[in-house]
Amino acid sequence: MRIEFDTLKCAKILSSKGYSLRQAEALSSAIASMEIRNLFDKTEVNNMLADVVKNVLEECRREFDKQFSLTEKRVNSEIASLNARISTELAEARAGRRWVIGSIITVGIALAGYLSALIHFAH
Repeated sequence: MRIEFDTLKCAKILSSKGYSLRQAEALSSAIASMEIRNLFDKTEVNNMLADVVKNVLEECRREFDKQFSLTEKRVNSEIASLNARISTELAEARAGRRWVIGSIITVGIALAGYLSALIHFAH
């Protein structure tokens, strides 16, 4: 396909910009005789399109993996924090249970001693 334009107007513009009339005419006729061709055929264009889509999908996948990794790390951190909190709460509950059992045993022994003394002095 040829470029179509006004060669006389182009030569006048070039000569007004400092080109000699002979250079301006030569340049405008050279431009007029140029042909534009498709640089790529249909299969090359289709392959380029497939490559671009593939690259975009790979970039999206990398971004998704990065975001998923950050989310996974955050969730794992929160789970570890919850596990530590649960362990602390269980330890406190066990300590409380031991204190209650110790108190019951102490009160029971004291009551047994008191009742034993009452029975001993009552007879």
